[in-house]
Amino acid sequence: MLFSSNTIAQDSTQEINIVEHLPIYSGCEKKTTEEKRNECTTTELYKFVAKNVKFPHDLKGKRYEGISYVEFSVDITGKIVDSVIVRGFLGEMGSKFDKEALKVVGKIPNMTPGMTLGTPQLVKYIVPVRF
Repeated sequence: MLFSSNTIAQDSTQEINIVEHLPIYSGCEKKTTEEKRNECTTTELYKFVAKNVKFPHDLKGKRYEGISYVEFSVDITGKIVDSVIVRGFLGEMGSKFDKEALKVVGKIPNMTPGMTLGTPQLVKYIVPVRF
């Protein structure tokens, strides 16, 4: 499984292209540097998705593999919101995999929100979920 992030932040009055501090996964705020907090967040998100993603039950034993790309936002309260498939799992059964990818992303625990100039920001991510 891969995790990558593409961040965009905005507040209610203007769009901000750079986030001063990215969202932080719970437990990672204890790391001593921002780089270590960001690495910890990425690692913990990898672990969370890998632990919680399930191959669709009715497709077990079949030879399907691919990736669903899910875009989601960490809002100003740290909640995961606005999850959508930006590039779906290919093939006839793709919607079952896409549905599972959305389900898993929706379960990501609340995070510390991203910040710019001391103000919480909405931050968007794109996560590839591999089956």
